[in-house]
Amino acid sequence: KQWYQRRVAITAGILIETTRNISYGLPIMLTLMVAKWVGDLFNKGLYDEHIELKNWPLLEWEADPIWETVRASDIMKSSLEWVNPTPTVGRVVDILKRTKHSAFPVCVYTDRSSQTSPSSFRSQLRLKGLILRYQIVTILK
Repeated sequence: KQWYQRRVAITAGILIETTRNISYGLPIMLTLMVAKWVGDLFNKGLYDEHIELKNWPLLEWEADPIWETVRASDIMKSSLEWVNPTPTVGRVVDILKRTKHSAFPVCVYTDRSSQTSPSSFRSQLRLKGLILRYQIVTILK
């Protein structure tokens, strides 16, 4: 919502600069705000329409209520494919052959002693970043 307010202020600033008269500032700002509010009553904004027309993925400001009760573990795979910051080439090639994922989390163990304990495996991983498949392939070439 703040983006729209900034856009109104920026547009008002540009119009004030082009007229070179600060006394038009308040009427220009009020006119732009009323025009924006009226426009929002009848349809979406121009940028929103173009985003929809081009089918660009964009998260809305508010999530659908259905997603409030869904946890990440409900929709993700139970077998996590990840790489550590310094993997062997063999492990990376094996992961690329076995999976079709386009990105992999880069994780490190928070407690070195738990590496062999499968029960605490996930709870001991800390996310450090994300690496894309094409980046790995480029590095391997």
